[in-house]
Amino acid sequence: MLILGLFCSAISSSLIDPNPVLASQVGNIGKVNFSAVVVSSFCDIITNLNGALAITKNEKLITSDPTQPGPFTGTPLAAQFSVTSNLDALGAVIVDAPLLIGLTPATTKQVKIGAGAYGNSELINLSTLGSLPPTNVNVRFQTTVGNGKFVNSTYTATATLTCTDDGSK
Repeated sequence: MLILGLFCSAISSSLIDPNPVLASQVGNIGKVNFSAVVVSSFCDIITNLNGALAITKNEKLITSDPTQPGPFTGTPLAAQFSVTSNLDALGAVIVDAPLLIGLTPATTKQVKIGAGAYGNSELINLSTLGSLPPTNVNVRFQTTVGNGKFVNSTYTATATLTCTDDGSK
């Protein structure tokens, strides 16, 4: 038995100690630093093409849309814009109601994006990559003043485009 006890004692001394000794720190503690990053949304609206207004020969409609019933004095031409951003498909471009400048005030001011319908303002969502390919914008104006005709004057129009990161204004 004594031999067996010595043998077991020898084996147990070569096993791993259940309470190991922890390594002690040698030298100083090192750190690695990372430079800061600025998180900032951007949305660049690029005007690819300015539009051109025309008026119907009966002087009741001013538009940039050549698909509207004519005949026209002048050649209507859609404006065109595109978008590059770091937004995703939640981002959108809102086109506000257009503004007509001239002697006769417009009582109907409408805008249309791409092949959509005319409305007082319009919204188009960006792609999942936050971009928008070249996209047409058309405007049209009518009046109820002076028998519904625009008087002789020079008329110009603008439409404001706003990029938003949540599809609302």
